[in-house]
Amino acid sequence: MSCISENGSNAPYDDVSFDFGRAQSVINKLDDLSKNVTVQERDRDATAQALFRPATGDWTGSYADQFKNDIRTMHGDFQDLRGKLERLRDKLATAVDAANREKRCRDDANATYGQQNPPVGP
Repeated sequence: MSCISENGSNAPYDDVSFDFGRAQSVINKLDDLSKNVTVQERDRDATAQALFRPATGDWTGSYADQFKNDIRTMHGDFQDLRGKLERLRDKLATAVDAANREKRCRDDANATYGQQNPPVGP
């Protein structure tokens, strides 16, 4: 990604319109949510295994098979959710990085512009 100053535009440039604080807050919330999802998966899996283990010797048939299938589905759903959260977090982190790069470019271009075009006055 190139800076706007490299695209033939002239300084001075406005500030980058990006709410860095809000973006970081969302990233933090996504991290917390991902941790909570992982804890819930472990808790639900432990409960499911505790329900299933005592009956493994006797419990057979379609209900036992459905229960095992539901546990596999649960794990797949949790993996899918964690993947979506991670991709969303990565997209937001990429946007933060891009905004930071553009901010640095604009700040550098504005500083150069200020040095080359000192204020005219009395």
